[in-house]
Amino acid sequence: MAGRRGDVRSTSSGSDTPGEVHRHRQTLLVGIAGVLVGAAAVVVPQVLPDNDDPDAPGPNAGERFISVVASESANWITATPAADLGQPPRFDLDRGRQESHCSDWIDWFPTVGLAPTSGTFLVQIRAPASAPVVLTKLQARIHAFDPWAGAGTTVRCTYGAGGYYAHVGSLPVGGGPLEVSSETATGVDTFTVPDDQFQVAAGLTEVIDIALEGDPGFYRWSAEATAVIDQREYVVQLGSEEEPLITFVAPADDGALANAAYIDWDIERCEWSPANYNIVDVADTRVWRCG
Repeated sequence: MAGRRGDVRSTSSGSDTPGEVHRHRQTLLVGIAGVLVGAAAVVVPQVLPDNDDPDAPGPNAGERFISVVASESANWITATPAADLGQPPRFDLDRGRQESHCSDWIDWFPTVGLAPTSGTFLVQIRAPASAPVVLTKLQARIHAFDPWAGAGTTVRCTYGAGGYYAHVGSLPVGGGPLEVSSETATGVDTFTVPDDQFQVAAGLTEVIDIALEGDPGFYRWSAEATAVIDQREYVVQLGSEEEPLITFVAPADDGALANAAYIDWDIERCEWSPANYNIVDVADTRVWRCG
């Protein structure tokens, strides 16, 4: 599977309500994460096809095996005032179930500076069928920083309970090592990279839910990941100065987020309104009327 040692399972990550992400992490470290998140779904590691070859042509084959994947956070925050957000991309209501339209907006979020309130980003490592992937280093590079001003615009686009990941980490903005805590069959294994290595077995995919550690505020940044695949070392750029990752680091006292007034787009009035979709009844007749 993955991690430094032991049998590690992968789990699904869903929405984090305001201020809860730190409690999720603390609970995971004592091995009882499922208590806070309810019925978190277990995801079977993906088995890749036999033709997934690290020697395939391309400027950097490693980019096919290490990437930042879209956050599944329900709640997002930006320093941009609500009046300046404009109209988001269209979405249709998920009738008869809990509403979620974050995926419809995932490409729009960075254009208005929206970042998950969880303060985390997801690094996916998928190993080809022929060889494991060994992550030996992950380094942050900060391109811009806007300090926390005490308030922001908070947007909610998913309603309902979420899950958690079996691998969580923290990465200092100042260049320190990546610390990883992996849930194993016998407990939690905590180690640092590069002092130790994070390995994903051949043919499997794992995700590390990583918190950026630094002063409160909004970071525009990128990362450099170094990995060994089939005895070859690859250096992979995650984000860039032109297209940076955007991460929000909350203040230690996150009461402002816990009590924030979240907004969502009203598809009939065509304006930002208090977030209130939750479960959409199948008989609901609301449709997008915003052009």
